[in-house]
Amino acid sequence: MLPALVALGVGAVLAVTFWDEIVNWLEDFIPKVEQVFRDIAHGAQMLGEKIRAGYVAIKHKVYWQENNKWMEQTTTREVEENEVPPHIREKIMKQKKAADITKELAPMLLS
Repeated sequence: MLPALVALGVGAVLAVTFWDEIVNWLEDFIPKVEQVFRDIAHGAQMLGEKIRAGYVAIKHKVYWQENNKWMEQTTTREVEENEVPPHIREKIMKQKKAADITKELAPMLLS
């Protein structure tokens, strides 16, 4: 317990002593990370379709560019119809084919 407290104290003293350097480093580092994410081309699409009575397939496609090659990853998850929120289920049932439900699901995935 005592070594942990000593290490914590030393860390606090070092952080206070080198605070300006830490802040400067973060000010340089964060824009570089943001630029990397801006440079990565990516997108996502979610599709939902009724596959049989009582079940819905949620398909999630993610696209990105890696080493100048486009990549696609597709994930499909079968869920019971009652697990799908009513407003999304309604949109899926109206369509005879897969319905794009990206806008409806995006807020739930980002929270």
